[in-house]
Amino acid sequence: MNDTDDNKLHKLLDDNLDNQEYEAIVNLLDREDCRKSLSQQMDIVLNRLESEDTSSVGRNERNLVLDSIRRKIWRKRRLRHAGYAAALAAMFVFGGLCSRSPVSHTEPAEDFCEIAVAKGERPLHLAFQDGTHVVINAGSTLRYPREFGSGKRTVQLSGEAYFYVKADPARPFTVVMEQARINVTGTAFNARSYEADSLTVVTLDDGSLDFDCNGNSFTLKPSQKVVYNHNSQKGTICNSSTSASRSSLWKDNIIAFDKTPMSEVLSTINRIYDVEFLVRDANVLEHTFTFTSAYVPLDSLLQDIELISYVEFRHNGRQIEVYSHP
Repeated sequence: MNDTDDNKLHKLLDDNLDNQEYEAIVNLLDREDCRKSLSQQMDIVLNRLESEDTSSVGRNERNLVLDSIRRKIWRKRRLRHAGYAAALAAMFVFGGLCSRSPVSHTEPAEDFCEIAVAKGERPLHLAFQDGTHVVINAGSTLRYPREFGSGKRTVQLSGEAYFYVKADPARPFTVVMEQARINVTGTAFNARSYEADSLTVVTLDDGSLDFDCNGNSFTLKPSQKVVYNHNSQKGTICNSSTSASRSSLWKDNIIAFDKTPMSEVLSTINRIYDVEFLVRDANVLEHTFTFTSAYVPLDSLLQDIELISYVEFRHNGRQIEVYSHP
């Protein structure tokens, strides 16, 4: 890494980049040596701050540094080119700076951050200061406090995310979704609750969790999932290690369906590729699908679906019409 690149990273930490320099830093974050240098420089900044006064003034200065980096990185989240770099930078920000900040002894004021992954974008990885790691799927929004308090860890999810929760019995971790709550102390699970869907689905891979929705409570064990229908206000627990593992393959950039209704298949593809479907033949909605695919170009994915089904896709401008095979 040359001195010019190193200087750009210093200016990023000092919040002193113009737009052209910011574009250059986004490109640099695609390189492993630059990401390593950024992480090291962030440690230097943090060590300097922590060697000074540890009073509230010191904590405020740490937050200013953190805010500076967040603001610069997330400003470009809407640019697809910056998506990968932003995810990496977010990992450095939360893993590098926040993880070394002391836990507050009082509940912090309601100071929240929000990150959204738009349709058509790849899953975004995020690490919190407590060691918890989250992967956020396309078309999803996660809202969380800037700093977890001493008695609880609560985030709000709209859409889908996979959580690797760091165990901390003294501070339960809670995910709040529409009319639902998930409570855990340390576990790994997938949660899906999109506003447009009538179902909330939570799948547990490791540990245990309690799911509550509209007064209905469920306790899950590994390889179990709960499917809650908001229309009927009823939930069902399913046992299937295969189904459980397939439900979260999206975080590894793999598209997977397991006896999935066509309506859900189209909704999922809509979020991944940001494309609109128009169902011209309601008969196609009677089909279910089980298949796995990498994140291939959209046309290739649709052709594969046509080969294993009685469905036909036709492009019509920005929309794709769905028919049954003649």
